[in-house]
Amino acid sequence: MIQSPVRAILWVLISLNGFGHMQAYPTRDSLWKTWYSPSLPDSVRLTALYKLSFSEYFETQPDSAALLANWLLEESNALGYAKGQAQAWMVLGLHEQQSGRADSAEVWGKRSLDLFLSVGDYNDLPQVYNLLAVIHSERSDYLESIGYFRKGIALLNTPKGRKLKARMLGNLGNLFKALGDYPLSKAYYAQSLALKESLGDSVGAAITHINLGVILEETREYPGALENYQSSLATFSRLNFPVGVVSSQNGLGSIFLAMGQFEKALDYANQSLKLSEALSYSEGNMFNHLLFARIYAEQMRYEESLSSGQKALSQARISGNSEVIRDATKVLYEVYKQLGRPAEALEAQTLYIAMRDSLSNEAVQRQLLRQEFEQQAVLDSTQAAQALELSEARLSAEQNLRELQNRFFLLALTLTGLFGTFIWNRFRITRRQNGIISDQKAQVDLALRQVDEQNQKLELAYQQLASKNREVMDSIRYARRIQQALLPPPDRLQSIFPTHFIYYQPKAVVSGDFYWVRQYKDTVWLAVADCTGHGVPGAMIGGICHSGLSQAFEEMPTAEPGRILDRTRELVLSEFEVASTGLSDGMDIVLCRIQGDSLAFAGAYRPLWIVRASNEVHQLSGQRMKVTQGEKCQLIEFSGDRQSIGKEHTTRLFSTQTFTLEAGDTLYLFTDGYQDQFHQDTGKKFLPRRLRELIFQLNGYSLDDQQKMLAETFSTWKGETEQVDDVCVLGVRV
Repeated sequence: MIQSPVRAILWVLISLNGFGHMQAYPTRDSLWKTWYSPSLPDSVRLTALYKLSFSEYFETQPDSAALLANWLLEESNALGYAKGQAQAWMVLGLHEQQSGRADSAEVWGKRSLDLFLSVGDYNDLPQVYNLLAVIHSERSDYLESIGYFRKGIALLNTPKGRKLKARMLGNLGNLFKALGDYPLSKAYYAQSLALKESLGDSVGAAITHINLGVILEETREYPGALENYQSSLATFSRLNFPVGVVSSQNGLGSIFLAMGQFEKALDYANQSLKLSEALSYSEGNMFNHLLFARIYAEQMRYEESLSSGQKALSQARISGNSEVIRDATKVLYEVYKQLGRPAEALEAQTLYIAMRDSLSNEAVQRQLLRQEFEQQAVLDSTQAAQALELSEARLSAEQNLRELQNRFFLLALTLTGLFGTFIWNRFRITRRQNGIISDQKAQVDLALRQVDEQNQKLELAYQQLASKNREVMDSIRYARRIQQALLPPPDRLQSIFPTHFIYYQPKAVVSGDFYWVRQYKDTVWLAVADCTGHGVPGAMIGGICHSGLSQAFEEMPTAEPGRILDRTRELVLSEFEVASTGLSDGMDIVLCRIQGDSLAFAGAYRPLWIVRASNEVHQLSGQRMKVTQGEKCQLIEFSGDRQSIGKEHTTRLFSTQTFTLEAGDTLYLFTDGYQDQFHQDTGKKFLPRRLRELIFQLNGYSLDDQQKMLAETFSTWKGETEQVDDVCVLGVRV
C-alpha cells in the first residue's frame, strides 16, 4: 500500500500517544511491526491495524482508536476488504456512543452489522449487537434492546467471549428489572454472576450481588437479600472499594429494618453514613438519611425521623431523584401527623401524591412494554400449540384408520355378515374425531384473534408513550439551544482572548454550569459559575443567576468584582423570594476583571489559579494567596470568600483581591465537577490535589492540547461510571 502524507501524519500522532512507550506494550509493538511489514498479506496487516484500534487503544485512548479506525476504513475501501470495513465501522460506532452521539453511533453500528452478516463473519457480531442494545436501552426502547442483547449472547459460546457475555447478561437483568419482571431479571443476574466469578471479576460479581439483593428485597425474600448484601460487603471491604461498601451497608440496614431488627438496622445505617460523609458521597448521604428516617419512624422517635427525612428530601430535590422524594415525603407525612402539625403534614402529603402518581405513570408505561413482550411470547407459544394439537389429531386419526383396516381384514374372514355395521361404527368415530379437530382449530383461531386485539391496544399505547417521550426530549433539546445562546459565541471569545480553551462537559442535556465574558472599554470581565443541581433544575437556576450577573454588570460596569457579586446576590435573592416559601439555591462563582496587566478577582466558594513561568511572586498584604513551586513554573492560588450567591445564615460583603499579571501567565477558572468525579475502579474522587498535579503537567503545552489532555484524563478517570456533576474549565493566557 502507498504511504500517503495523511497516513504519515496520523502515524506521528499515534506514535506520540502510544508507540513512544512500546517498552510497556509488547503486544502493541508486535502489531505495529506486522502493519509495517509490506511482505505480509494485506488481510493480516489490516487485522493487525484493527486489533491496534480496538484491543490496544480504545479503552485508554479512544480518540486515537477512532483515528486508527478511519485509517483502517480508508485502506479497506481501497482494497475492497469488506471485513475490515465492517470492523472499522464497529469501532467508529463504539467511539460515537462513548462520546454521547447515539444517532451517529447507531448509523455506524447498523452498517457494521449488515456488512458482517453479508460476508458471513460472526466473530465481532456480539460487540455490534451489544453496541446497538446499549443505544436502544439509553432511549428506553427496551424491546429492541432485549432483542439485540439476546442475539449477541447466542453467539458468545467461546472462552474468549465470556467477559462480554457476563456484561450483556447483567444488562439484560437490568432491563427486566426496569420492566418489573423480577423472575427473569434474577435468572439473568444469576447467569452473569456465575460467569463473573469464574473470570475472577470480583468487583463485577459484587455489583451483581447488590442488584440481586435489591430484587429480593422488592419481592420480600429477605434471607436471600441479606445473603447477597453480606457477600457484596465482604468483597468491597476486601478490595477497599468504599462506594460499594456504602451501598452494601445501606442495603443491609434496609433489610434488617424490614425484618424488625431495628438495632442492627441502625448499626449498619450509622456505618454507611459515616463512610459516605467521609467520601463526600452525596447520593450515599441521601439514601442513608432516608434509611434513618424510616428506622426512627418505626421506633416512634419522631423528632429524629423528621430531621433525617428533611435532609433526605433536600438532597433528593437537588439531585432530582423522584423516588427518594416520594419515599421521604411519605415518611414526613406520617411523622407530621404524629407530631400534631397538620399544615406541614398536608404539604408533605401533597408532594408525596404528586411524586407517587408520576412514578406510577412510569410504572404503567413499563408494564405496557412488559405486556407487549409477554404477548409476543404468548403468540409464539400459541402458534406452536396449535401446530402440535393438529399434528397429534392427524396422528390419532391415522392410527385409528390403520386399526380399522386390520380389524376389517380379520372380521372379513370370520364375521362377513357384520361388515356393514362395523363400517358404520368406524365412520361415526372418524366423524367425531374430525369434529374434535375442528373445535380445537376454532379455539386456536379465537385465541389468535384475542392476541391480535391485545397487540393492537399495546401498539396504540406504545405510540402514545413514544409521542410523549419525543415531546419531552424536544423540549429539553430546545432548552439546550436557549442555554447555548446565553454562552459567549466562539468568535467573540477568540477576538477577546486569542489564546484560550474551554472544556465544557454537562452531566445531562442541559447544565447548571456556565461561563460568562463581557468587555467594557479597555477592561475585560470573565467568570465561571456552578449553580445548584444539574440537568433541567440546574439549568433553570443557572438562567436566573446568569441574568442577575449580567444585570449587575450593566448597572455598574466600572465597579470592583466584589461589588458586582454583592449586587448579583441581591438580584438573585429577590427572584427566589417571589415564591412564598423562598428557595435556598444559588451559585458558586469565580469573577475576574483584567485591565492591562492589572487583575482584580472575587469569588464565591470558587478559587482562581494562575500558572507563571517566573520564580518571583510579590504577595500583597492581606491577600489570600498560596504559591506552589513546580520544576519549571509556579501555581498561584487565590481563595474566594466562603459564601455563595444565595441564601446564607449570615452574609457579608464580597472581597476584591488584586494582582499584577505578567506576559505568559495562564489563568484557570473552573467549577468543582472535575475534582468531584469518582474513579471507575477505586471509587475515590479526583480531588484538588490531583488537579494541581495535572495543571503542572500541562505547563508547556498549547492551550488546545491542554483542553484535549484535560478531556482525556477525565474520561479515563471516569471510565464507565456515571458522571457526578457538570464540568466547566476555562483557561486563558495573557
